[in-house]
Amino acid sequence: MLIILLAAVIVFAAGMMFFLRSSHEGWVSSVRAEVPEEINDALSNPNRGIYYIYEYMIPEEPTNYEWVVQERLNAHPYTRLALLELNLANFSGGDITAEGIANLEGIISDASKTDKGLILRFLYDRSGKAIESEPKNISIILRHMEQVAPVINAYESHVYGLQGLFIGDWGEMHGSRYSLPEEYRLLAKRLLKVLDENIMIAVRTPAQWRMITGYTGDISNVGNSMIAKRFALYNDGMLGNEYDTGTYGGAKKETAKPGEIWLRSDELWFQSQLCMSVTNGGEVIIPNVFNDFENAVQDFRKMHVSYLNIDYDKKVWDKWELAEVEEPGVFNGTNGKYYMETHLGYRYVIRSCVLDYVSSKDTLAVSLDIENVGFAPAY
Repeated sequence: MLIILLAAVIVFAAGMMFFLRSSHEGWVSSVRAEVPEEINDALSNPNRGIYYIYEYMIPEEPTNYEWVVQERLNAHPYTRLALLELNLANFSGGDITAEGIANLEGIISDASKTDKGLILRFLYDRSGKAIESEPKNISIILRHMEQVAPVINAYESHVYGLQGLFIGDWGEMHGSRYSLPEEYRLLAKRLLKVLDENIMIAVRTPAQWRMITGYTGDISNVGNSMIAKRFALYNDGMLGNEYDTGTYGGAKKETAKPGEIWLRSDELWFQSQLCMSVTNGGEVIIPNVFNDFENAVQDFRKMHVSYLNIDYDKKVWDKWELAEVEEPGVFNGTNGKYYMETHLGYRYVIRSCVLDYVSSKDTLAVSLDIENVGFAPAY
């Protein structure tokens, strides 16, 4: 979207330069160009917005997924992200077979033919009983990471990010037999090694992020650390209660011990700093005061939320649809659901444009004032 805006300005500037050059020879001119008013249209910008989940159990038998994937993803043409849940439970006893790898490649390949950025989540459980379905030895998970990495890397340009470390109930990094700090770090280190360096790996909580990266309260130099730049966040308990259902805790950041979960206000501050560099998104759940529209907007701006599951929790989305936006500008009077959909991620607006033409040098300087009114940057 920003590229389109700048292209339009360049075209306009070229026209103005021709006009000034031909009509005002020998004259220095400064022109404040008229900029169209901000619109409240839903923009189909990539790598942001609402998404749907598409579940796939990876079978051992050769399977053609082309029509399944294309039909399912194309059923939602207005979304620019898709979350693929890739279940490896059939291989929890050992290596993924050649047929299983071929099936995985088929799914990702066919999904990449759409215009959607792909969020990938590998898991062994879809019923909240990860301990029963996860491999009995962590070495099997590490081996699975090595096996799937070449397939993921081959489609790196289509992959928005990877969620989780393959473990936990629904792949959400809780309820797992592998929840010790050293196990998190072992799994994270293996993914970091085998995945393309352009692929972000999202973990479930800020506390897990700190546990893995070694950063604590000071993240002022996070942009200089390769490991910190690779790890993002996702939150499938977003705004579910005061603690975001296990995301926040009771420790104060100034006195917290390594691995402790901070107070909500401290964790929101942490995300406001971190997620200027890495992505954040997930699911809102359980209608309550914390996901009332006005409160949710405030937190989303702090968290820099780029993407949300439109299916879950529908009761929260329905509550937002009944809310009326009350703020100055073009969104005043629209409903809260529409506001959320249009402000996830980045949304750039050109506020002003000044053109300075110097005929003696035949130069044109263009000065733009651009504002991002979305919840997050374009990463």
